[in-house]
Amino acid sequence: MCAGNFVDMDEVHWRGGQKDMAGRTIPSQVALGGEDGSIYIMSNFQVSVVEYSNVKLPLTQLLCVPDSMPGQEDYILCAGHFNALFVYQAGKRVCQHKTPDWIVSMATADVDRDGNVEVVVGCLDNTVQALKLTTTRT
Repeated sequence: MCAGNFVDMDEVHWRGGQKDMAGRTIPSQVALGGEDGSIYIMSNFQVSVVEYSNVKLPLTQLLCVPDSMPGQEDYILCAGHFNALFVYQAGKRVCQHKTPDWIVSMATADVDRDGNVEVVVGCLDNTVQALKLTTTRT
């Protein structure tokens, strides 16, 4: 599970999240991943009855990465019993990255000190990769 802002509050009829001093929404949702690959969103201690998405493979880890564009939903990075990292936003898979083995750990860090967060993944075969999340907007 991970905390973030994954679903537009108006679409699911939940109370809006709290704002910080700069007017940004404080993460008020929790993404929950299941052994069947399902992802559900919980907000204000209510779990949505509608699936956010389904990887269709057993999930072991979820990680939130905020979108660099204000007002956009956060990304959910999914890892589990499969050789890939899946990235979801607004309930849709937006990209995936093949890995040499199952991912056993994930973290975010500004590895190259360019001001942008990279995702660092460690795999079962002891390999470590640092990945840049890039988006193309139309």
